[in-house]
Amino acid sequence: MKKKIYQSLAAAFLIIAGAVNANAAPGITLTTAATTAANIYQGTSTNIIYAVKMDVVTASVTINNVQFTLSGTHDANDLSYVSVYFNATSPVISGSSYLGQTVATFAGPHTYSFAISRTLAAATSGYFIVTANVNSGATDNKTVMINGNANPVVFGYTTTVTLTNNQSNAGGTQTIQAADVAISTSSLVSGTIYQGTSTNIVYAAKMDVTTASLTVNNIQFTLSGNHDGDDLSYVSVYFNATSPVISGSSYLGQTAANFAAPHTYSIGINRTLAAATSGYFIITINVNSGATDNNTVKITGATTPVTFGYITTPNTTNTQTNGGGSQTIQAADVAISTSKLVSGTIYQGTSTNIVYAAKMEVTTASLTVNNIQFTLSGNHDGDDLSYVSVYFNATSPVISGSSYLGQTAANFAAPHAYSIGINRTLAAATSGYFIITVNVNSSATDNKTVKITGSTTPVTFGYSTTPNSTNTQSNKGGTQTIQAADVAISTTDLVSGTIYQGTSTNIVYVAKMDVTTASLTVNNIQFTLSGNHDGDDLSYVSVYFNATSPVISGSSYLGQTAANFAAPHAYSIGINRTLAAATSGYFIITVNVNSSATDNKTVKITGLTTPVTFGYSTTPNSTNTQTNAGGTQTIQAADVMLTSSTVTAGNIVAGTSTNIVYAAKMDVTTASLTVNNIQFTLTGSQDGDDLSYVGVYFNATSPVISGSSYLGQTAANFAAPHAYSIGINRTLAAATSGYFIITVNVNSGASIGKTVQINGANNPLVFGYTTTPNITNSQTNAAGVKTISATLAAPFSSTENAEAANTVKGVNTAVKIFPNPATDRVTVQFVSSIKQQVTLQLTNSSGVLQHTKIFTVEKGTNQLSMDVRSFASGVYYIKMGAANLPATLTKVMVQH
Repeated sequence: MKKKIYQSLAAAFLIIAGAVNANAAPGITLTTAATTAANIYQGTSTNIIYAVKMDVVTASVTINNVQFTLSGTHDANDLSYVSVYFNATSPVISGSSYLGQTVATFAGPHTYSFAISRTLAAATSGYFIVTANVNSGATDNKTVMINGNANPVVFGYTTTVTLTNNQSNAGGTQTIQAADVAISTSSLVSGTIYQGTSTNIVYAAKMDVTTASLTVNNIQFTLSGNHDGDDLSYVSVYFNATSPVISGSSYLGQTAANFAAPHTYSIGINRTLAAATSGYFIITINVNSGATDNNTVKITGATTPVTFGYITTPNTTNTQTNGGGSQTIQAADVAISTSKLVSGTIYQGTSTNIVYAAKMEVTTASLTVNNIQFTLSGNHDGDDLSYVSVYFNATSPVISGSSYLGQTAANFAAPHAYSIGINRTLAAATSGYFIITVNVNSSATDNKTVKITGSTTPVTFGYSTTPNSTNTQSNKGGTQTIQAADVAISTTDLVSGTIYQGTSTNIVYVAKMDVTTASLTVNNIQFTLSGNHDGDDLSYVSVYFNATSPVISGSSYLGQTAANFAAPHAYSIGINRTLAAATSGYFIITVNVNSSATDNKTVKITGLTTPVTFGYSTTPNSTNTQTNAGGTQTIQAADVMLTSSTVTAGNIVAGTSTNIVYAAKMDVTTASLTVNNIQFTLTGSQDGDDLSYVGVYFNATSPVISGSSYLGQTAANFAAPHAYSIGINRTLAAATSGYFIITVNVNSGASIGKTVQINGANNPLVFGYTTTPNITNSQTNAAGVKTISATLAAPFSSTENAEAANTVKGVNTAVKIFPNPATDRVTVQFVSSIKQQVTLQLTNSSGVLQHTKIFTVEKGTNQLSMDVRSFASGVYYIKMGAANLPATLTKVMVQH
């Protein structure tokens, strides 16, 4: 029972105690976080001086004020601000939050108090961190600290708290640290700096930095020497971490340097050097192109050393000397003389004629020439020259191997001064030739002169710098005289003659040209074709050139134009032919005659009254002695006589070929003639299936097929009468003749008794020609009627049959088989001694009979035809026998 009572009383006591604790003040414990004693550097911020750890129990709390005393030896100008940060996990700035700050311009010890705001929940903790910002001019080795034991950090709260303060002196002491800087002079050999150059080093100060990093924000120095205010353009500063050279350096800044020495310069720069590093501050100058020769530039490091400005206040040790040397401005030395040029001739229409060459020798310094000025003298006019140009050759006064520098228009009368902007650099100890050339107009005045008088009006140069110049130019440039070509034009004899219809390149005139003193290019020829020719007589007029004789053979074609104009008509043809000085040649004018040109019309050029004239690329002196020696050319047509050759009336056997039905004789005089068509009408009674082809042959000697040439054929599957037109090609020379033979091929199934004929009187043969000849037609009905029959003669009489049956007759051995090979029909031609029956047999190569046919033949020449279209291609033998005596004649090839 007592045990239960005691348990009940204990439970009640705990309840009452819990109620009392719920209304008690928050409990806070403060301790000091260890901060190692260390250096804090001039110009730095957020340097941790002290850190208080706050542990909160039982209830949350809000801190609204912080108070602390900065002790140590620091002065009132060593610190700028003191700040407070909060970090929930560790006494470091990283991850902390800023709570507030106040100015710290007080000497230590000094108490600071400022409002902050930070709430910590029950059962949490965190670090309140006190930091200081150090001024860039803070005193070296001064100290800053918070003595947590004697002057602990005190907080203000929005509520009453129960505080346990365990702060100590674990905060350590922070010592202000300045950089230590040593400045010395880097040795620089006295030397030469050239007009117009940049980045010439005149001084290099070496800086060694220890104990703390350092930022340089200004450099001050005095440029001494004896240079003038217009000798320099800029002074610049570079930094190189390893050596006193521009290569690998970084540009820091510059300022105008247009002051006479001595002058002090100040340039804002920005360069940070870490502790335990060094580097070179390099001072350079840009020298004006007109800087005074031999003036000097230097920095006397011993008496007026280079000084630097910093964003902090380092401890500086200066050991600069006069080791920077003295730099002397150097101008180039130039000597200009005249290169000898022989007086000579410059020709119309030529370019790059040298009229002067100035030699330039450069010493002591390189030199850039940017302008040349000269006066062209002589007596040339404003239209004699087109351009004046400048070239440079490093080795000799010639164009070969030179480089082009510039030009300007030269359309001024002499004397005239020219100025040309150029760009040529000559290194020290080199030389070269500035060559002046002129381009001569094609119409420049003959014998005018061009020269440069180097002694009285010498060539002058402009430079990118201001060299010392020595001029020894003279009049050795010579005088150049403009020269035009001299041309003599005459007429070459040409015999009057005949030019034929349809011919080309008929010479109608030849002008001889003799050229002296200068070469000449002919670019046009003009002439008038006279005579009485019509506008449709000629097709083209052309021009040729022959250097040796007035003939087409060996000549070159120059040009042509249409000649479809009636005479007289003036022609102009653009050509291109150059004749060298002291040469000559023949300009040959030819005409092409139309195939239908009018017979006996004339073409000529009257060189005496309307001479040939020429255009030239230049303006030569011309002498004309042309005459009418060109002769007259007369157009000539062929004369043609057509007659009918006798063709005997008779039979043409069905199945035969090349049966002559008409022969027209053609006699040609005065001109050759090409026949390109023949037209004729086959009359008679033949049907459309009686004939297969009608062909044309030509025989130069007689109206027979033997010895003739095949000209053409066309299908003849038309009933009579029918007009045929066949394209052929046969040329007959003048004073020749020949026979145009018309033949027909008769179908094997042709109607017996049908007739074929050409009526030369009513429907004469008509020919087409490539030209238009004069034709006399005397054709007649000299060709008889051809009748289609089964044989060449009528059937035997009973007496003839008996004679043939009782008498064995031979066959003349003059047998012809054609065509061989055969494609559709094969024909056997032979002479029989009598009228008789003949058996024609066809066997294959094995001797097997393929076909037999019996013919009745006439005494004399006979042709037997056999159809072989149904036989396979191969070798066959034709056997022919009279009565019962067969005889093997020859083999024949069948090819389909």
